[in-house]
Amino acid sequence: MAFYFLALVLVGTLVFVVQGVLSLNRRVNDRITEVRNQLLSLIYNIPDQKGKKADPSHLTGEVEMIHPKTGEKLRARARFTIKK
Repeated sequence: MAFYFLALVLVGTLVFVVQGVLSLNRRVNDRITEVRNQLLSLIYNIPDQKGKKADPSHLTGEVEMIHPKTGEKLRARARFTIKK
């Protein structure tokens, strides 16, 4: 009887852990989708330098980085692609 009780407690604990992980995964995926939609809506509504609407799947700009050994500030042109 003790063995069955211990197995039941273990299975119950695993159920709660799996439910918690699935719930967390669902919330994180919803948040990622929400942030992606906010970013795409900003991209659609902001005109580029020539006054045209920007292509939502391709972004260009500059990236500032610091060299890890010398500490020098570096600027580079960057091109990003948003994948759905």
